[in-house]
Amino acid sequence: MNPLGKKELLYFYNRHLRDFGDSPQALRWTPEGQRLRYEILVRIAGIEESMKNVLKKLFGLSREALHVDLLTYYIPQRNVELFYVKPEEILRFVITELSPSVILRHGTIKEDFFLSIYSP
Repeated sequence: MNPLGKKELLYFYNRHLRDFGDSPQALRWTPEGQRLRYEILVRIAGIEESMKNVLKKLFGLSREALHVDLLTYYIPQRNVELFYVKPEEILRFVITELSPSVILRHGTIKEDFFLSIYSP
């Protein structure tokens, strides 16, 4: 297991132990816990598509450019409750789906990256 994934997993279960105490629900060993886990995974899986749909709509409403600030995937420790984006993946999406005129700034602010998408 990669060290970053291990930290995230430990953070996740430590938080559940804190919230649920010393019970089977804390580790999702109950049928209800398993169902909740799958519901959360389904919601997470939809976040990326939702983000792309929102970007399409916002870009369609812009006259000259759309400027977006996103959380970068490439940081030492990620919070499991936040949505992080791999810059290369969103850049590929923007170039192929929205506009080839794009500027990506990564590293300007520790955990963020910025996209400026211009009308062609």
